[in-house]
Amino acid sequence: MDEALCREHIAKARAELERSNVDVLYVSSGANNLYFTGASLGPSDRVVALLLTRDGEPPVIVPGFEGNRIRHAVHVGEVVTWEEHENPFALIGDVLRKKRLASGRIALDGETWYWVVEGLRKALPKAEFINGEPLVNRCRMCKNERELAFMEEACGITGKALMNAIAEFREGMTETQFAEVIAAKYREQGHHSGSLVQSGPRASDPHIPTGDRPIVSGDAVVLDSGCQVEGFCSDVSRTLMIGNISKEIRKAWTVLKDAQQAALDAIRPGATCESIDAVARGWLTKHGYGKYFVHRLGHGIGLAGHEYPYLVGGNKLPLEPGITTTVEPGIYVPGEFGMRIEDVMTVTDDGCRVLSHTMPRDTFWSA
Repeated sequence: MDEALCREHIAKARAELERSNVDVLYVSSGANNLYFTGASLGPSDRVVALLLTRDGEPPVIVPGFEGNRIRHAVHVGEVVTWEEHENPFALIGDVLRKKRLASGRIALDGETWYWVVEGLRKALPKAEFINGEPLVNRCRMCKNERELAFMEEACGITGKALMNAIAEFREGMTETQFAEVIAAKYREQGHHSGSLVQSGPRASDPHIPTGDRPIVSGDAVVLDSGCQVEGFCSDVSRTLMIGNISKEIRKAWTVLKDAQQAALDAIRPGATCESIDAVARGWLTKHGYGKYFVHRLGHGIGLAGHEYPYLVGGNKLPLEPGITTTVEPGIYVPGEFGMRIEDVMTVTDDGCRVLSHTMPRDTFWSA
């Protein structure tokens, strides 16, 4: 991520500060700091923070021994250091007093730990602290064309890795062995990533770790994988069918494919997040699989694999162009089989565009 993109992100945040009547956005380590500075600064048990104000070069507070490294890593910000024997919260208080913001409204991002909040309150007793997560979410949830291009490239790398791995699958491989094949296909493209491989009855538990079960004829195998380009993520799932597949599994897969397509067809600006979840859930329920769809339809994706917003019941947020999420209905019949089809999409002016298009989603993948 380059300086121009970071400056654009900061401008979005400053507009939100004005709109929300907030003086300072306290940004902790992690994806939020990457979003605004271009550098991943933690998380750490030592205080690392960006103090984003309405004007000027934002201070980046870091431990002294990290100063030189971080000065070379960040694209924006004035690096201010504290030593191990010093109180970093006192330093933050001094920085904000110089800016005449020590008694202002300070929004804390959602990654801020409680012990940090306590330290800030002691150092800035006259400040008003508020939840800054909604402010950051409004900045990050809509992607621009450059960010979408990074995500589309990441999805393309993931699709190629999965397709190339499927071509080398051999019955009897364990889940772990097949995951290693997928990892090798990423390395061939100059990338590194882990993948979730779940086969047969084990796939009926959506988050069960990859194990040592041999993959055999009759199995439906969930492959869930992703990588990053310039920090922006992909997240793609496909269900691989091995050998002689039962009519029930074939039927379930067709219903699942159609449920995902119905949800994608329903996406447009103004539609709520919960309404898209309801479309897929309604389709699965109509065909007898509703009780086997046990998670939300999708999650936002960007610099984090899971981020705001979520396609889930109760989320009445209207979609708008640039919002980017997964759409991943699943069917999980306990003790029998599981399956999922997952793609990354972005909302457009009149619908949506699938970014993970290099690996067809309406193909019955088999080996």
